[in-house]
Amino acid sequence: MSIFFDGSTLLVWSGSMYKERAYGPSYGHTLCFLSFLSPILLLLPLLNSVYQDWDDPLVMSNSICLSCAVTQVAMKIVVCRIQRHHFQAIILEMITFLKDANGLERKVVQYYVNKHVILHLVLSVGCLLTALNFVCGPFLLSTSLPTDAKYPFSMNSSFVRCVLYSHQSFVAFQVSSGMTIDCLCASLLWYTAARFKLLAKNFQDVKNKHDFFQCVRQHQHLLKYANNVRSATQFLIFSTVITGTIGIVFASVPLFTSFYELRCQNYHWSRRTFDLEKLPPTSASMVLHINGAFYVTHQQVNCLNKNANKLDPLLYGYDM
Repeated sequence: MSIFFDGSTLLVWSGSMYKERAYGPSYGHTLCFLSFLSPILLLLPLLNSVYQDWDDPLVMSNSICLSCAVTQVAMKIVVCRIQRHHFQAIILEMITFLKDANGLERKVVQYYVNKHVILHLVLSVGCLLTALNFVCGPFLLSTSLPTDAKYPFSMNSSFVRCVLYSHQSFVAFQVSSGMTIDCLCASLLWYTAARFKLLAKNFQDVKNKHDFFQCVRQHQHLLKYANNVRSATQFLIFSTVITGTIGIVFASVPLFTSFYELRCQNYHWSRRTFDLEKLPPTSASMVLHINGAFYVTHQQVNCLNKNANKLDPLLYGYDM
């Protein structure tokens, strides 16, 4: 479950609690503060980019989407730090149960594991590859940094750009590991469902009063466990839903913006000077281009077909 990132940069699990006991509370507080400060130091320049590039819908929407991702990991760091005792307790109980599980219990848990293991792996690997692609962007594109963040100081120095690139790359992997926290929450919910299924099986196999009382006690314990899972994961789920929704909304802004609106925003509303040749084409010119391409393709495909429909070139933007 991405133990290194989840434990060290997001403070959810791994050996962080043991180190905190060994080095004292100051260790956990310091590590949490540094982990939280890292995305915040990128969030502020991204918000500055949103303000300065408000007239550029592409850059603006991209900065808002990245701001949502950075905000999400910052929120998860805070939530995981506050709920760390809940997480440690419920995960420790899950590990203890799996170590002592009998054949039937392992079979039921394995059934639920098989249902979501592929999704978990795809999401985890996909998030990691996305972060790698994001980090490698400056080497493949004509950009000096992975993001369009605007800093209040000059970035002409190579040393400054190197430091900023390293920081943005680290935050990218923080965001990637933050996504796997959602997989952790899903795993806890799947495990809780498996425990209730086992409890239902135990109720069906009740033979005497003692077995019935044991099932009732287990039911009460599972209700408490499920409530602890809900308390630990609800704010994580909320942070994912709210930031993901905002990101999707603003990511779709360029899709619902016509070429004419893009030209107006880039030319009339911009405080900068634009080369007319770099402006987006008008919708009418795009229609003419598509019609012309269709006519040429039709002629080439049916050049040897005598029975093919003959198209009027005048209707497709060609002059006779």
